[in-house]
Amino acid sequence: MSKHTENTGNTTPKNPPENAGENPFALSLEKVQHIAHLARLYLTDEEAKQIQGHFSGILDYFKVLNSLNTDAVEPMSHSVSLTNAFGKDVPCAGLSPEKALANTPSKRDGLIVVPAVIE
Repeated sequence: MSKHTENTGNTTPKNPPENAGENPFALSLEKVQHIAHLARLYLTDEEAKQIQGHFSGILDYFKVLNSLNTDAVEPMSHSVSLTNAFGKDVPCAGLSPEKALANTPSKRDGLIVVPAVIE
């Protein structure tokens, strides 16, 4: 393939999948509650049903995307082609200990106090 592929604008859907009538992306209320739990969100049953509808609408759009003919589209790892977009590594003054500790909830003897993670 060439490095640059011309976008022909061809978005003709491919043949629909055999299970086109089914929604492989459908989410159960239990799955919505699980996702909410992972996101540390606490939803009522009514909110979960509403979110289920929103999620299903979003995921239904993937059926449209899956049906598009992308044979002429070159795979890419990122939508913007930047190469080594780094700033200059310029040394500058760091924070003073007072400024570094200014917003810490707990400090002692110039150190940040955190809860123990090893029992």
